[in-house]
Amino acid sequence: VFRNGLVSRSKVLLEVDGQGRANWDMAPAATPPGQGASDQSAPAIPLVNKVLLRDIRLAYRDARDGFSFATTVQSFAWEAGDAGSPINVTLKAVFADVPMNASGRLGGLKALTEGGRYPVHFDVDGAGLKARAEGHIEDPRAAKGIDLRLGLKSDNLATTIAALRPTVSAAKGWNAPAVPLEATLHLKGQGKNYSFDSLKVRAGGSDLSGGVRAAFGGRVPEFSGSLASARLDLNEIFLPAAGSATEPAGDGRVFSADPLPLEAMRAFNADLAAKIETAVLPGSIAVRNANARVVLKD
Repeated sequence: VFRNGLVSRSKVLLEVDGQGRANWDMAPAATPPGQGASDQSAPAIPLVNKVLLRDIRLAYRDARDGFSFATTVQSFAWEAGDAGSPINVTLKAVFADVPMNASGRLGGLKALTEGGRYPVHFDVDGAGLKARAEGHIEDPRAAKGIDLRLGLKSDNLATTIAALRPTVSAAKGWNAPAVPLEATLHLKGQGKNYSFDSLKVRAGGSDLSGGVRAAFGGRVPEFSGSLASARLDLNEIFLPAAGSATEPAGDGRVFSADPLPLEAMRAFNADLAAKIETAVLPGSIAVRNANARVVLKD
């Protein structure tokens, strides 16, 4: 029984080595030859009522791909009635100089250790972005599948991207517009196959909806699905990069003369259909009732 605990002013290093072994893995050793599983008693589930962490410096490194990050946990609270009760958690942290707050309700320790459906409800607020995840994970220890409804909302996309740019590689080359963003989707999947259904995105005056399937079991990832939009304004979403040269007046081009990153398209396969009622192209050229299908196959 662990009723209450307080840890403060500590440093925690989480590492995964080249073979995928984590330094926090405390799984029991393999059963010796000749000894059946029935000879070992099941480990007791600890009773943890309340844990509070303050001023914790946390670092993570993965030797397999070189990924790493560091954060400062200003406070973290965990509260539960018993091993079968839901766990209430709150977090206040600083990630890459960006303050982050999170709160949620998770399944109990008993549900986590015994397998089965593990409920998840989490809200995150930081970098001008509010995010929510609600649903369940099937047997988290065995990673049998996820079923989550996700939501994102930002009052100013430019502010959010600017705050994330130092640490999120996908945000570094995007000169994001100062428009509100709202997105929702239903994420389901297991192993190497996932679906992104009920997708709804609105950024400024543009919108996008539909569903996409993703498969990661082949040589390269494969994406398929269909998307629709009432209005898609590329001028509004993809602003010119800061300090970039503009085309000479009267050039007449609809798209930039810069070479397309065709080599990058070899990184994945795709079969996507799109139906757009109004598309606004660079140069404010409007195209109506457009139907398109994009197929990339390496």
